[in-house]
Amino acid sequence: MNSEIQNQIHEELAGVISGKIRIICEIVHSEFEELISMCRGPNEISRDDHFLKILKVVPGCPSTRLMSLPSTRKLALKNMVVFGTGDYWHALNITANMAFVRAVSQTGMPLFVIEHRLRVLIGDWH
Repeated sequence: MNSEIQNQIHEELAGVISGKIRIICEIVHSEFEELISMCRGPNEISRDDHFLKILKVVPGCPSTRLMSLPSTRKLALKNMVVFGTGDYWHALNITANMAFVRAVSQTGMPLFVIEHRLRVLIGDWH
């Protein structure tokens, strides 16, 4: 929790995403909305609302390239849709799911990603 207070993710990524169109796959958007509705504090409500307003929600439309990989335990279909949608749009994926990225990389297929540390919802802090 202290890492998010001291080193907020949006500050870490500001230089990378500044001036870019920001998209989020429908699946991720739905999961994020469900998670924050259960766990966020009052101050997170305004931060989350601001965050979601700057994102364009896009349907899952995975690239043929990524969907050509076989679905396995390490290459789960949901992740293939999410990362494949980023691949389809030629978008940078910002993720903490490096296990999936490594599994794809082991097939010889690179993905355009930036890793971020896992974050926790921090409740009500100022």
